[in-house]
Amino acid sequence: MSLSTSLLRLGAAVGAVALVSSVAACSTGGGTAPTDAPAPAPTTVQPIEYDGPEAAVPAEYGEPKVVDGFTFTLGWLSPNTSNPFVNAIAMAGQQRTEELGGRFIVKNANNSVNTQVDQCNELLAQGVDAMAVYAVDPSALGPCLADAAEAGIPIIGQDTPPIVGTDLFEHFLSNVSQGPDRSAHSIATLAAQAAPAGAKFATLGLGIPIPLLKYYIERLQYWGEQYGMEYVGNVDAATDVSQDMATATNDILTRWPDVQVIMTFNGPSAAAASTTARASGVDGILVFGNGGDKTELDMVKSGQMAGTNRLDTEAIGTQMINGLYNVLTDQNLPLAPQLAVIPLPVTSANVDSVKPF
Repeated sequence: MSLSTSLLRLGAAVGAVALVSSVAACSTGGGTAPTDAPAPAPTTVQPIEYDGPEAAVPAEYGEPKVVDGFTFTLGWLSPNTSNPFVNAIAMAGQQRTEELGGRFIVKNANNSVNTQVDQCNELLAQGVDAMAVYAVDPSALGPCLADAAEAGIPIIGQDTPPIVGTDLFEHFLSNVSQGPDRSAHSIATLAAQAAPAGAKFATLGLGIPIPLLKYYIERLQYWGEQYGMEYVGNVDAATDVSQDMATATNDILTRWPDVQVIMTFNGPSAAAASTTARASGVDGILVFGNGGDKTELDMVKSGQMAGTNRLDTEAIGTQMINGLYNVLTDQNLPLAPQLAVIPLPVTSANVDSVKPF
């Protein structure tokens, strides 16, 4: 598995239906868990106002006006459009491009660095006017993006860099972030409001050195502790396949049998944690994900997960195009160097009104 696959899966929920059934098959222990998670004792926790690094950047560019008669060709480099999360962002970008009178060319790298480099050069040969880039490996694209910049082609990235507040990569005019720190704050807020005061919580991460994922887990710990919960520790799954996430969950349950909350790195890992705990006969643990596909929202609805975030795929795709159109038509400049979109917290109270990506 490439590093980029797991990076983009922070917000994705690829194969979650299959994951749930396969995790159940490989879980240990017995017993029948209730359909709904037991209701924890109500708390009166007041939300902490978000004041992290993403609060310092806007969530959107200026809204451009359509320039009559102006046409353009937009090149979109995607790591893997078979990933539902990534594809939803690309579809939002295509819709916005066409609304603004543009032509949209998408390139699917299938998580191959070499393929994406070739596709970048193909876009230049096709004469694109602007480029939206979700890089498999930004450094590998350097020479192609340098050629694009020299030709006056504006470039906006997604999660490039992955952490808001760090320097933009060379040749990028701006970056649109999916908002990992706001997402962590949102999940910690939901957990603090659902769990007993001072609840013990663990995190389930991924054992691949991906900055965005590592940062997200660190911020879950930070925000959870800000709410007075007790952090017991983190266990990384070796990979993001179902068996490894089930193994990591069992490790959490073994190390900290009194854990009350598990916060995970994405939707499938939350599904694994919930299913594994229930198959092991452990009731009452509040599990939180991060993503927002249909399977994940259905698990919130049924009580198998306590909550999640619906990451704003529409805003990510739309803002990348708005920013590029602003540059091409000389509107709303200068661009903010970084944006961070705002996730929607989801619990059983509002899940029926939330549309999956």
